[in-house]
Amino acid sequence: MGRPRNMRKKGEAGEAARFISRTRAIRKLQLGLQAFNRVCIVKGIFPIEPKNRIKAQKGDSKYRPLYLKKDIRFLMHDPLITTIRHEEALRKKLAKARHLRDVYKEQLIKRNKPVYRLDQNVLERYPTFIDAVKDLADPLTMIFLFCNIQVRPPIYEHHVSRCQRLKTEFLTYVIEARCLTKAFISTKGYYYEVEIMGHRIVWTAPHNCVTEVPPNADMKIMRHFLEFYIAMLGFVNFRLLAKVDLRYPLKPKVMPRLKGPAKQDLDNLKNLMASLNYPLEKTTEDSGESKDDTEATNRLMEGTSEKTLKVYADRIQSEARRGLFSGLKFFINPECNRESLTLVIRSCGGEVSWPRTTFPCSTYKEDDQCVTHQIVDRPNFDKKYLTRFYVQPQWVYDSLNTVTLQPCQSYLPDVALPPHICPFLKNFEGWYVPPEEEDFRKLLDASPEEKETLLKEMARQKQQKLTMLKAANEEKSDDESGSDLDSDEDKYDEDENEKSDDDEKKEGKDNSDVDAKDDEDMEVNDDQEDEENEKEEMKDVVVRGRERFNNKKVEESKEERREIRMRTLMIHKKNKKLYHKMKTKENKRLRRSSMLKDRREAIELHKMGKISDDQLEAPPKTKIKKTFSERRAKLYRDRVRSAVKFAKSPANKNRYKGETKKPAIADTRDDK
Repeated sequence: MGRPRNMRKKGEAGEAARFISRTRAIRKLQLGLQAFNRVCIVKGIFPIEPKNRIKAQKGDSKYRPLYLKKDIRFLMHDPLITTIRHEEALRKKLAKARHLRDVYKEQLIKRNKPVYRLDQNVLERYPTFIDAVKDLADPLTMIFLFCNIQVRPPIYEHHVSRCQRLKTEFLTYVIEARCLTKAFISTKGYYYEVEIMGHRIVWTAPHNCVTEVPPNADMKIMRHFLEFYIAMLGFVNFRLLAKVDLRYPLKPKVMPRLKGPAKQDLDNLKNLMASLNYPLEKTTEDSGESKDDTEATNRLMEGTSEKTLKVYADRIQSEARRGLFSGLKFFINPECNRESLTLVIRSCGGEVSWPRTTFPCSTYKEDDQCVTHQIVDRPNFDKKYLTRFYVQPQWVYDSLNTVTLQPCQSYLPDVALPPHICPFLKNFEGWYVPPEEEDFRKLLDASPEEKETLLKEMARQKQQKLTMLKAANEEKSDDESGSDLDSDEDKYDEDENEKSDDDEKKEGKDNSDVDAKDDEDMEVNDDQEDEENEKEEMKDVVVRGRERFNNKKVEESKEERREIRMRTLMIHKKNKKLYHKMKTKENKRLRRSSMLKDRREAIELHKMGKISDDQLEAPPKTKIKKTFSERRAKLYRDRVRSAVKFAKSPANKNRYKGETKKPAIADTRDDK
């Protein structure tokens, strides 16, 4: 008998027919591994994890990267593959010309090198502009990273220069649109959040230093990603700058008059745009529509109710953030990060300047009397002016995150800075929230009028804490100084103590009778109060002819545990693994939060002088699992404790009320 018509061979249907391995895909496309990776990165095709790997790999359990067959068929007719094949053919010809030392042919091959554009690929992956805006986090992080990277093959100078240009274009849009919402400094770098067309984008920028490339990083694959992101961000910047009425590419409004060799140097023009502080050419003239809009919103919100204010809270906060530093003039010292501070200050409406020797485009000098704040990152500096505040850079970032001007006294150059709280808050259940973060949340939720009272209250609490710390340190110093004097006074105290002991013995006999009566009265009153409290908390229940006392709180906790156990038993087998994963994560989070809470309490006690350095740095005690015998002994002790408690309880005292207790064994010795 032959095979039935409806039946198919193994591997022609199901999971095996949907997927293809990487080696088979490379053979089908007739490309090398590097060229295949390059095509997949540009087209957005990545390996996919099947539901059943063994079925997809036709019974093979070894791990292999799998791709969808329809994606590989889609790649077969892409024009990028033909250009890659052409490049490989020219590379072979170039190697042959170099071997034969044919200079003319070598130049001719270099001239005929194919140029490919990624415009069509960007349009395929992002059909609308909003799709590209949503996916901006990874491109921005990579382009900011490659701005300061060391030039080394396969990364060349034109890659780094293009990244720097795209970075300045995007930052100018952020400053002009004033759409920066959050900024945070960490050991990895600077975290920024921007709101564009209703979508929040978070990216990371490294610190202002040359980033070293790790040896295990595959820079060839990184270059393929970078080339696609450069093409994508170029289109996005063009659209964003058009919305702010800026000319693309960026051009200074007034060309500076440069003389001599400086006139031909293009770096001077690049520095004008990179300063983020130079007026740029616009497509249309400036109109005061933005100012009129803010004034109109302020007028509308004056007589509105609390419900409408809650609805428009985000809009009011964003308007307040845009004009946070308006009317303030900042001067940045050379040791501070100029680029990051200018981005934050100018996007909040402030004016910035710096010394001319550090970077061009400084608008005013240090000795200008209009400067309100000078940002300093060193404790000692030469010139001091009484007409301005000297603050550390953290003041700028904390003011942006809380949307309030923080008090400058806690950010002075010589003062220890307050904790820099991360604005990307977590709202997990059971997560430990330190007191500084609670104050931060209160400031965010409060209205502009309530923020002033909150700041005053926070300053008062801080002052009380400082006075307590001073008092604790003074007591500690007094104890140390007093210990030296005690040794000299001990000799005189011994004689006096002997005389006083003799007198106390005589007086003690007279007062002992009076104290005994007072103690009896006090004990009676305490017993009555304890009985009343126990009656409220405890509830007597008769079970099988004997009395037992159950605590309400204990019973409620038992019922909750019973309910949770029943719920877990009712979960389906398929979902049990997921439930246990979620539960372990939750328990891990709770353990982490309790550990952080204990650590914070230990730090506060160390500041007060109640804990030594060794106790502070000691590792936390881990709970050791008890053996069966230890658990049985604990259970026995608990039973004995409960029996003793029951014996001393008022219910047991009133059990035999009105009955004469008879001895268990009759004593007949008296009759005899």
